[in-house]
Amino acid sequence: MQVIKIDPFNKEIFSQQCDKIDLDYIYKEINCDTFCMVRLDEYNDLILDDSGLLKPNSYFQIDGYGGTLAGYGLVVAHDDEGETVESSYSPQEIQQKVSFVDIV
Repeated sequence: MQVIKIDPFNKEIFSQQCDKIDLDYIYKEINCDTFCMVRLDEYNDLILDDSGLLKPNSYFQIDGYGGTLAGYGLVVAHDDEGETVESSYSPQEIQQKVSFVDIV
């Protein structure tokens, strides 16, 4: 399964493969103790480090969401049963939607 990772620290967006998107995978990949989810559209979601705003140099914006986000992010989707699945977006589409922000 493909997951799209947003790395605001290095200003990178890339895809990676995983067998299953479960809690252990999420905590490890976004390096957090708690996470939150932002709905991007009807099916696609962004999983974020819930404490991302406390980490310097970790800010970004994504088209369609009216605020600044922070911390590592994983772009995924959900199916009709609420299970986390692969996003319908490509990494290139997410790259076009994301802008990294420097906040001093």
